[in-house]
Amino acid sequence: KRNQLAVTGSLKFDISVTPELAARAITLRRQWAPHRQVWIATSTHDGEEQIILQAHRKLLETFPGLLLILVPRHPERFIDAREMVRKAGMSYTLRSTGEIPSGSTQVVIGDTMGELMLLYGIADLAFVGGSLVERGGHNPLEPAAHAIPVLMGPHTFNFKDICA
Repeated sequence: KRNQLAVTGSLKFDISVTPELAARAITLRRQWAPHRQVWIATSTHDGEEQIILQAHRKLLETFPGLLLILVPRHPERFIDAREMVRKAGMSYTLRSTGEIPSGSTQVVIGDTMGELMLLYGIADLAFVGGSLVERGGHNPLEPAAHAIPVLMGPHTFNFKDICA
């Protein structure tokens, strides 16, 4: 019956950062980059990592201590991302090793599952992938829940209501 139906809108708007998650992010930030600026590029697809790494190289000219957290969308692309970073001549660590990035680490490759909200909490700025290629983008509300600026490319058709 029509009177028993309620339209609530997108549940994506209900995302929040728990105090526990915020505390874990603060702890990790203090370990990884206590005196550095950090940006994160997440849910990246083939063709986006090269663009992100070029941008990171350019940003390093002005911000030499800048740390990039690069998180490909699909786990099967973790190795490809690592190879791209290596070929770009950038120093990196893998999140899966548990190694704490040194002051000279330029990229942390987020090669774990289920940690995206934690990793957003470390960053000062986020780029959400799937938007530089025609994938339609991914959820910008996750980094926004951490009250950090969110950048996306031109292809955001999956999130028209959010990106409007």
